[in-house]
Amino acid sequence: NQNEIECETLPLLASSILTIGHHLHHSLNSNDPSSSSSFVVSAQPYADCGISTYYSSLLTNNNVIDIDTVARDAMHTLIKETHRNQLPYTSSRSSDVWDALIALDGDDSNGDGSSESVRLIYANTFVAAIPYDQGTCEYWNREHLWPRSRGIGNSGKDNTDIHHLRPSDCNINAARSNNYFGTCGTSRLFSECSSPAHLEAAFDTEKDSVTFLPPENRRGDVARAILYMDLRYDGDEDSTTTMDLVVSDCPESVVNGAGMG
Repeated sequence: NQNEIECETLPLLASSILTIGHHLHHSLNSNDPSSSSSFVVSAQPYADCGISTYYSSLLTNNNVIDIDTVARDAMHTLIKETHRNQLPYTSSRSSDVWDALIALDGDDSNGDGSSESVRLIYANTFVAAIPYDQGTCEYWNREHLWPRSRGIGNSGKDNTDIHHLRPSDCNINAARSNNYFGTCGTSRLFSECSSPAHLEAAFDTEKDSVTFLPPENRRGDVARAILYMDLRYDGDEDSTTTMDLVVSDCPESVVNGAGMG
């Protein structure tokens, strides 16, 4: 019965999670969103972010990481304790999430660290980095891959964690809403499916009333971001606004759940 799915908690993919360890510090000489792309972004990793140094607490006596035996709690503690910089969501005085997304999802075809365009996660196209959306849905905006309404809220480190934030077409962002990521027709009738998921979305996207399927070449990025968020946020932050995020095959039945079908 295609209206029924087996509900099991997804096993964490430790091998995917362990690839996340590159921390960037962004410095800009202009934060004016109305200006042309005149700012320069430099990405300088922390000095102790070499793989062997960063993961040293997880290494075995043979100086390797055994992903079959490394404890989830150890990985959680590591990425929590090394989360050293919380960017403001929007700021006119310092680097913020907008700036980080332009740096990380930009087109650095000039090879000089500057980005004049950004890649939109669901449209799979590039648009001008500047200007960006100011609430009118005229330009690109910021997508929370783990929806705010499913445990993120509007404040805290999880709200501005750029591991799960991506540039997005504003209209496709609205069409995705807070749908879980998954294959269309898995938990609803195939007759509900729309492909592409929106007129402005990539041709290989899909959606129904519950699920949303990103473009094929971005699904790995989305999956790693969702798994990271489950591992990073266990509800043990000092802030009471940060909840325990849970990946599940049946996210509708899990508090603060998200899924990848």
